[in-house]
Amino acid sequence: METYPPNSPRTQYLDTLNNTLDTFFTVEDLGNYRQRAGNGEGPLHTLVSVLTNLRAYLARMMVLIESDRVVGSTKLPKAYARRTLIDRAAEDVEVILRALQQRMPPLSLNDALVQRLKLADRLAYAALKPVLPAEAGGLPEDDAMLRPTTAVTYFQKANSIRVIPYAPVALIGIPFSAATCAQDLLAIPHEVGHYVYWHEPLARGSLNGSLARHFWDQPAWVSAWQEEIFADVYGTLVAGPYMALNFQDILADTRRERFITDDGDHPVAIARAAVFTSTLRAIGYGEVADNIDAEWATVVAETYGQTTEAMIGGQPVKLELIREHLDTVVQRIVDFDLYHMRTPIAGTWSWDRPSSALPAGDIAHYKANFDAYLETLESNMLQAHTQADDELSLPFLEIEQEAGSTFMRLVRPGVGELSKQKLGATGNKLDEFLTRVEEADRPLDPALWAQLLSSGGWTTGPGDIITSGK
Repeated sequence: METYPPNSPRTQYLDTLNNTLDTFFTVEDLGNYRQRAGNGEGPLHTLVSVLTNLRAYLARMMVLIESDRVVGSTKLPKAYARRTLIDRAAEDVEVILRALQQRMPPLSLNDALVQRLKLADRLAYAALKPVLPAEAGGLPEDDAMLRPTTAVTYFQKANSIRVIPYAPVALIGIPFSAATCAQDLLAIPHEVGHYVYWHEPLARGSLNGSLARHFWDQPAWVSAWQEEIFADVYGTLVAGPYMALNFQDILADTRRERFITDDGDHPVAIARAAVFTSTLRAIGYGEVADNIDAEWATVVAETYGQTTEAMIGGQPVKLELIREHLDTVVQRIVDFDLYHMRTPIAGTWSWDRPSSALPAGDIAHYKANFDAYLETLESNMLQAHTQADDELSLPFLEIEQEAGSTFMRLVRPGVGELSKQKLGATGNKLDEFLTRVEEADRPLDPALWAQLLSSGGWTTGPGDIITSGK
């Protein structure tokens, strides 16, 4: 297997970037800048390691795509496969460099920005922990849904997740406003939900297969919302009632036509709030959900007027019917896929502390709960003498040579190595699929290489999946 990109002018820039960034870690005078990056040098090593493995993974894929075995069709010509690979790599590089630049001078000289990214990293890791294995600070092996994973956050226009198949890291974009507006950090659990959606469980079977069973009897427009519904449910179970309240602001800040019209990927905005409250009801927070629904009804009426229908596929559909479908699939996801998250972790995010004397139906205090949680995390960050002292210390990726081979390791401070994969590999089940494709002695038709290019969720979000054409 090749570990460096072929001699193509469209991929050689990766060599230049890697060599430049390697130098950054060897110049002693830059040590102080590296330490100012937030969470020490860990996120920097992670980002550079991701770039290094991207170079090797792209080489592996390009060798396959450029081979004579790949055949195209009138809908998906072979050149499209090459262009897709080049574009996906460039999109990843854009995100990696943006995250790196925000942790280097001059931005890293601003302590407030550095501390905010440091806090956001920890929030992202906290949002991952409910599905991570025990060695990563999470669950027993039978309940874990992900292999050990880390997270790196960065500022951009709006919240997003960059899902990549070749490194165990969630690259999470948060809005620039999150630098000063704490509630905008609540975008993180939802984006982590997308990461979980695209990364297969370990011992519990296929998440995608389970979700397919939940949606098989639903209208096509509900199935089209599957990924976003899962991310909303996951985010609510992590962050609690304040996330449901916060999303009201996000959903009701658009023009009426968009508010009541399906976009084909997200639950239509006027009904999407029901996903969050349905999740709360599914875990026994019915009174809280009723009060949040009442607030939402008031917001909708005052902002858009009385509305009883939404436009889906160009046809009006009653809101009551939409909510019934959403209730059904939400209950199934909570009961079958995220059952271990039915009991909230008290005192985290916006969930009540065990000693709270406030009635559960009093929704005003959930914002105060979230603010207190952030204060606790920030205090712990300041008091921890080393990363190993920090309960939410982030694992980091590093490149290492061993016995003549190059590996990418995931290391957690105070614990040690969590995982290791050869350069150019994914470290997950996709490796088995890719190896079979590489070793097979038959043509690769569009259906197969389209599946390969989209495997592992190498996307920016719903709707960015290649569908095969004949």
